[in-house]
Amino acid sequence: MQVLILFVALVLVFISSIEGRLRKYEDTLCILTGSPARDAREAHVFETTREQRCQLFAGPNTIKPGHMHYSVVGTPSDSPKKFTWRITRANIEIDKSHLDMGSEPNDFSHSYIHLLDDTPKTEAAPTGTAVTGLILGKKLGGSGRDQQNLFPASSITQPEYKSIEDKIYNCIKAGAAHKAAIEWNFKYQTNLRTRPYAVWYKVRFTGENGQASTCADIEQHMNN
Repeated sequence: MQVLILFVALVLVFISSIEGRLRKYEDTLCILTGSPARDAREAHVFETTREQRCQLFAGPNTIKPGHMHYSVVGTPSDSPKKFTWRITRANIEIDKSHLDMGSEPNDFSHSYIHLLDDTPKTEAAPTGTAVTGLILGKKLGGSGRDQQNLFPASSITQPEYKSIEDKIYNCIKAGAAHKAAIEWNFKYQTNLRTRPYAVWYKVRFTGENGQASTCADIEQHMNN
């Protein structure tokens, strides 16, 4: 009887270990474009689900990270040796402690964005026309050095994107809202594209203790 109990316990531990590693792969650690899976088992998970969930941080004061969803570009018959990933959606809740806690992109960030920019290359723009866009902006706590927080953005609509971030920043900074729940949805023309053609940006403000905020919620569609 004791042997049976020990066997069942070992099986439960084994199952728990598998589930834990799956959660780690899907919820915490991102493998993005240009990087191979860390091991055969992780590759199998990605080949099967063709997606992964990552965490979004708003600076060092992040206690409750946001979530990001990435999907594999291409069809199931494509080679899985090195996946090409693209961001499909993200969400996070920020407050005053996250403001001004972000960082600027660096050379590595720009190289990563050039890798994802699938617009036609020209002599005038040999690396493409995209600029390094931060999903969560620097002034809201977003990191410009974390691949998970980057996407190939249009320089034309960046002022519009910045305008939304300024509204969020000013609302929270002034105390008109205690928190801002932010959501992004990225739209692509086909399942082979890596640069989104549009971004849906939504913001819901709440006051202290969940009360209503005097700031108007935001829902904006931007071409990219």
